[in-house]
Amino acid sequence: MDLTYSSQDLAFREATRRWLEANVPREEPTTLEARRAWHRRLYDAGYVGMGWPVEYGGRGATPLQQAIVADEMARANAPPPINPLGIAIVGPTIIVHGTEAQKQRYLRRILTAEELWCQLYSEPNAGSDLASLRTRAGDRGDHFVVNGQKIWTSGGLVADRGLLLARTDTAAPKHKGISCFLIAMRQPDVEVRPLRQITGSAHFAEVFLTDARVEKADLVGRLGQGWEIAQTTLSYERGGSSLAATYYAAWALDADAEDGALAASVAKAYVSEAARKVCSEAIQVHGGIGFTWEYDLHLYFKRAKALEASWGDADYHRELVVRQVAAD
Repeated sequence: MDLTYSSQDLAFREATRRWLEANVPREEPTTLEARRAWHRRLYDAGYVGMGWPVEYGGRGATPLQQAIVADEMARANAPPPINPLGIAIVGPTIIVHGTEAQKQRYLRRILTAEELWCQLYSEPNAGSDLASLRTRAGDRGDHFVVNGQKIWTSGGLVADRGLLLARTDTAAPKHKGISCFLIAMRQPDVEVRPLRQITGSAHFAEVFLTDARVEKADLVGRLGQGWEIAQTTLSYERGGSSLAATYYAAWALDADAEDGALAASVAKAYVSEAARKVCSEAIQVHGGIGFTWEYDLHLYFKRAKALEASWGDADYHRELVVRQVAAD
């Protein structure tokens, strides 16, 4: 993969920069309605779901073009899209593993943020060891009934739907008895509670499912295929934690290379630690003023620290790398 900028890439960067200069809102959108409106402007301009196949509403953009947009949005201090998990994780998972009916039902609504999504994976006793999850999905003939608890659910408070992992076979080995579902969040049997972070925000939530209903048509893949599908979603998620230092990981995942998961783990371990160290050094350089409310630096540090532990910390990913290298 050639990571040098072509003349087309440079022209694309210039066009993206001009569009952002003309369209970035002067004030940060704070309400859900305002954030949806900004998201829709990004979508109409072709800057949402850029890497998705054209037939599903994307533009088939290269990893380098996607990186250019991320660079230019950061440069312009542009608000991000409102449906990041839907765009980066749920949509690609449906594209790879979903039925045609699921693709027709969900993909466009994800891109337009008509429906917001969360990811229901982690549990109080199943974080990095995801295969230990205890949430159960029982077959009731024409639907499934789900009972259990999820935690650290990003965007859970505003989500309309969730990508859920639940155990459907308690007799199978723990990696084999898990299935993947698309669940409606706004039903009486799903309770969402906010989790307050050190940043003061409540981006994360805990979710309690009590006889929650999932339609048979919303099973993703086959029964018992959940762990395999989870590896798809976690590869997207971990790869999405980095940009400039992970072009290779982006290419490896895009090309379905054998070392894609390995490259994503390397990127997550390196970049999350680097972000925390950079923010820590910035605090030291600025002295006491770096931790005052008048400046945003303390927020960057808190977010970097929180993200360092999200989706597996550096030690966890180093262990994954060691195991894979040793196995090879």
